[in-house]
Amino acid sequence: MDTPINQTRNRFVLAIDEAGALGYTDHDEKEPGEFGLAGGVLYPENAERHIQAMVERAAFQARSGYKLHITDMPVPEQERLRQFLDDLVAGEALWLFYSAVSAAGYHLEYRRRREAAAKANAARKSKIKISGGDRSDPDRLLEEVYRDVVFDAIAWCNDEYDGDYQLTVRSDRTEEEILSRLETSVLSLLQPEHNEITRGKGFDPATKKVIEGGRVSVEWKMPDSFGIKCTRENLKVDLTPLATEMALLPDTLVNWISHLLGALVARNPDARLNEKAALKDFPLAGRIYRFTQKVPPHVADTLLGRKQPLDRVNYPGRPDTGAAGAEDEAAAIEPG
Repeated sequence: MDTPINQTRNRFVLAIDEAGALGYTDHDEKEPGEFGLAGGVLYPENAERHIQAMVERAAFQARSGYKLHITDMPVPEQERLRQFLDDLVAGEALWLFYSAVSAAGYHLEYRRRREAAAKANAARKSKIKISGGDRSDPDRLLEEVYRDVVFDAIAWCNDEYDGDYQLTVRSDRTEEEILSRLETSVLSLLQPEHNEITRGKGFDPATKKVIEGGRVSVEWKMPDSFGIKCTRENLKVDLTPLATEMALLPDTLVNWISHLLGALVARNPDARLNEKAALKDFPLAGRIYRFTQKVPPHVADTLLGRKQPLDRVNYPGRPDTGAAGAEDEAAAIEPG
């Protein structure tokens, strides 16, 4: 790469939004098949004013007293906005990203990690009790789906431009704490080599004293074959809210996908949420990057070492009465 990254012409904005169940991992689903999702619309940075002007000319109207969101529009305006997004994505060759996570799958993965930590702690020969050694802090599903979408967008940038790109992530929401952590979380997982050290303390029952200074070191190395390059020069999470007109794009995307997936899980709570068959009725499915099969379909699953996506169906034998067993898992998958 001859051009310094800060001089690259390959600058993109990923406008993101979210919908659905976005709570913590220690909360199970409230309704069978409940899920949370995030979606993103990727466009060239230098096309932002042009796209914003197109949205302004379309002059979408919310109901009196409401903000400009698709759910606050009369039904005819909602339909007009979806058609506008369809035409815009096709006309401007924009790319779309989404990630949907089952609340039950996310919760049970958290329980699985806690149980594994408890077993490892019980197998220790040392009598010193490690503070927090048998539990992990709950994460938010919102962070999970945001991170998944950003991973996919970074994968697209690398697929098209290798390491010669700049990607700015923006939202209309004020989730500043989550968005600021998002940049650090994504970058730490995308480094060729990473060494994470967690310092802790424990209690020695023999001396009745607190022992400090212990540490746990976690190291990993990303395989060269994975082919994803991303540094702080490549990625920026901008906390400045999107303009209202630009925020309509990811807002419409996630609302549309949420509606389709909601209808799907109403018929089959164990349907897989991130496969092309789940959005077979979505006219923009051909512009969703994960469906192009240029990279593994679940970038985040690969990076985070998960053996399976966080779909409800991947956790047979759940305590709820509608749990699918291993023998009927195939039958639980919505046909495509």
